[in-house]
Amino acid sequence: MGDCLCNELLLPSLETGANQMSEGTPDTQELRRKLTTLLHADVCGYSRLMGQNELGTLKILKEYKAVVGELLKKHHGRAINWTGDGLLAEFDSVVEAVACGAEMQAELCKRNELLSEDDRMDFRVGINLGDVMVDGPELFGEGVNIAARLQSIAPVGGVLISGTAFDQVQGKLGYDFDFVGRQKVKNISSEVPAYALVVNPDAKDKALRITSCSDPGAAYRQFSSVAVADFAPVADANKLIYAGFWRRAIAFFLDWSIVLVTSTMFFDLIGVSSGLAPILIFYLLFMTALEASPLQASLGKKIMGIKIVDETGSTLTPPRAAIRNASKILSVLPVFIGFFMAAFTDQRQALHDKIAHSLLLNEDTLAQQQGRPQKLWT
Repeated sequence: MGDCLCNELLLPSLETGANQMSEGTPDTQELRRKLTTLLHADVCGYSRLMGQNELGTLKILKEYKAVVGELLKKHHGRAINWTGDGLLAEFDSVVEAVACGAEMQAELCKRNELLSEDDRMDFRVGINLGDVMVDGPELFGEGVNIAARLQSIAPVGGVLISGTAFDQVQGKLGYDFDFVGRQKVKNISSEVPAYALVVNPDAKDKALRITSCSDPGAAYRQFSSVAVADFAPVADANKLIYAGFWRRAIAFFLDWSIVLVTSTMFFDLIGVSSGLAPILIFYLLFMTALEASPLQASLGKKIMGIKIVDETGSTLTPPRAAIRNASKILSVLPVFIGFFMAAFTDQRQALHDKIAHSLLLNEDTLAQQQGRPQKLWT
């Protein structure tokens, strides 16, 4: 099936639509509909595991399938199919489905702790309550598709459930959930409200967690310290969490001022003419080193309370930071249009951010969420 970041080989087999129906499979004369709960689970990094150790990976997968099978029985679930490393299961109860997903991740996590880092087999789980079409033992329709898509953007080792499922489990399980926004998922016309089960309560005080799967656009925001009822709409949250255009513009001006002064002093010291080309090279090296460092920001960004990460929430690697800064030349042309994109895109990304898959976060908002002193503005 491939890596969990590239689930396209599995997901089409779970999807249905006008094309399949028009081909007569399944037979529309035999179809009936019902409301049910779908759980979709998939191994993350399966191709890598198979490439490293086929026999060992298959053995672990078989053991894990047995564990999941027992949990399905415990929670009255039915395995519709195991497609390689992917599971589609059905439950009559949303509560049982979510409890099964939570226990599944907890049990597999314990087993992973006994394995080496290279042998760990992590799953993602997506759960949806929706209307489906039934053809014998098979289920089809948007309800299935949403569960599969939620799985594809769920955190590694985590459980992501739809808003319809959350409405049924709220207050009925001893788990916390974090609202992660209305998700745009492939082949689904409307956005899907999604909630992440808090697998690790100790990490719940983190105000922002970001993950990226097969599509960088699927990176999502997770606000743990904000009550779900107080978190709306998502568009307003975007404006708060991501560094805004003017804050970025001031940081850019500060960075250029610092680079011009520093580079001029440096080139004078070594006796080299400080022309445009040497200054641009100095700028590229200077910015790359800072943005890929634990500081996660250039000096101008640090002053303006901006933190830069990739779309998984991690520190930029030196190559990614270099690509981001080198591609600013594209953002400059023809009249800084690439920079102005940061004022209009959902995640406040300029053209060079999109090229490098980077995000600029507003540290003031993060500090406020986490109860830390803010840097500049409220």
